[in-house]
Amino acid sequence: MLALLRELPADNEALAAVDLVDSSGVLVGALTNSGEKQTQKLLEAAGLSDRIAEVVSVEEVELYKPHPAVYRHAAERLGVEPRAITLVAAHAWDVVGAKEASLDAIWIDRMEREWPFPKGKPRRVAHGLLEAAELALAKS
Repeated sequence: MLALLRELPADNEALAAVDLVDSSGVLVGALTNSGEKQTQKLLEAAGLSDRIAEVVSVEEVELYKPHPAVYRHAAERLGVEPRAITLVAAHAWDVVGAKEASLDAIWIDRMEREWPFPKGKPRRVAHGLLEAAELALAKS
């Protein structure tokens, strides 16, 4: 099972979404609850490693998402204010954590289908990664 997780394929819209954002001059990073090395391997396998400017792992702060300190640390690593970052996530808890840390967020509703919490649903909801990239660029 763990070997399969290490070879998890990229979302079928990942390359197009990253191309769109990258070609617009917007910095693309990855924030992960996994280790940096494991994430780099997944990005390499997907052909995305050279397009992701920073991989920020929770290993650096020794806390897990959705703790707000994780998102603030990512902003520090990227050298930008938290409010200048738009997190794109398919997990509602990730969106809640990002918003708590003053990041903007787009929730991809493909996995969870319905917002699982009584409050906090983001203003922008996408059905896929490419739509999320388009929404993120519309803000910038």
